[in-house]
Amino acid sequence: MTIAFLGDVDFSYFAPFLGTVPLPSFQLGLVGICDHLLFLPEKRSRVVAGHVTWLSKSDAFLEFYAEFLLWLEGLKIKVDKREFLPHITFARRPFDKEKWEKGFQPLPLFTTAFVLYQSDGNLTYTPLWRFPFKHPFSEIEHTADIAFNILGARVEEIHLHAAVALAFKFPPMIQLLENHRYLQQLDDVIIDLNHLIHQADAKWGCPFKAVSFHGNIIQREGLLTWEMIIDV
Repeated sequence: MTIAFLGDVDFSYFAPFLGTVPLPSFQLGLVGICDHLLFLPEKRSRVVAGHVTWLSKSDAFLEFYAEFLLWLEGLKIKVDKREFLPHITFARRPFDKEKWEKGFQPLPLFTTAFVLYQSDGNLTYTPLWRFPFKHPFSEIEHTADIAFNILGARVEEIHLHAAVALAFKFPPMIQLLENHRYLQQLDDVIIDLNHLIHQADAKWGCPFKAVSFHGNIIQREGLLTWEMIIDV
């Protein structure tokens, strides 16, 4: 996802200022839903993209984005003042619009890093600098079942990230999460996750049986963590 296109800027000009670049206030990657297709620009489309709706920290992202643009302006780098349109490019023309529209399904996502890329041409990009985020969840090995290590700053965020982790295994579930209410007690979180599985199974057929009543939320390195085990 491009948050700023810098144009033809020599890296030797840019590099001395990287130590002052404003950084996001959040430690964890943002989670979201790629909810519908965009064909850009609208009149003579050259790319197929997926529009992104954030499920977490949208205000924190917009604050960071505004601060970053001000920083670029301070370096005399021209920035796009249009309202930010969060999207991920999937394909460039030629493409079959009808096939894309017919085949698209909403998808879960999370961000992994804030990166400065250099375009080398022919759709090849070289990372020159990066600020990594901690992953909101990561899959861990577990005999017979599926298990994730879930991170969050608050229990509500544990709930959200656990639900998105389920959607990474069964993408249709992401459609149940927009405007969903996230809870503060672990037992309530597990009950709600199982309710989401029941909804998904009734609507699409779901490979999960249930999230186990297992483990406790613990604090580690300034974040909460919980091991989620899913019966399949």
